[in-house]
Amino acid sequence: MTDKELKNLVASLAISQAKTDEQINRTSREIQELKISQSQTDEQMKQTDKIVKDMTITLKNLGLNVSGINKTTGQEAEEFFYSSLNNNKQLNSIKFDSISSNILVDKDDRTQEIDIFLENGNSVGIVEVKHKVKDKDIKQLQKIVDNFSFFHPTFKNYKIIPALAGKVFPKHIQDKALKNGFVVLTQVGNHIEQRVPKDI
Repeated sequence: MTDKELKNLVASLAISQAKTDEQINRTSREIQELKISQSQTDEQMKQTDKIVKDMTITLKNLGLNVSGINKTTGQEAEEFFYSSLNNNKQLNSIKFDSISSNILVDKDDRTQEIDIFLENGNSVGIVEVKHKVKDKDIKQLQKIVDNFSFFHPTFKNYKIIPALAGKVFPKHIQDKALKNGFVVLTQVGNHIEQRVPKDI
């Protein structure tokens, strides 16, 4: 190999080494940029997780608040109808001697709750109270009536007067309740108004 060829080879190797160094430097910069980008992504993920966590807590609290409001309005409706019926213990033309609220009976792993219960020695009044009455509440009251003797065998020979009470009670649901043989109780001002099925 001539001196010139050797010089050219050395120069070529130097250029090749410079290119390799540049590629290494570029790769190193890209790795550093990826690390920075990953770090930013991790930070964004942490912030996103925190936002999701905070929103979950907020929604949970909101659910509890709504539940609390619903419970309060339901209790307020029960207190109103109980107080009114306590002043005048009567469903349709039947007068009652005693009134109780929130009767809860557990039997054979089954539970029955009656919002308002009236009794006079030969008849019982079963009143299901809702703040806003819905179609499903008619089925709920019918289930209570159907299972009443099971939970209260002492009263199995008593006449049952079922009533559905509501502060918000749409007319079409009132009509459906009446067709099912239920007394309908609604709030009018500070007192209750009764609608009675034709067959009672």
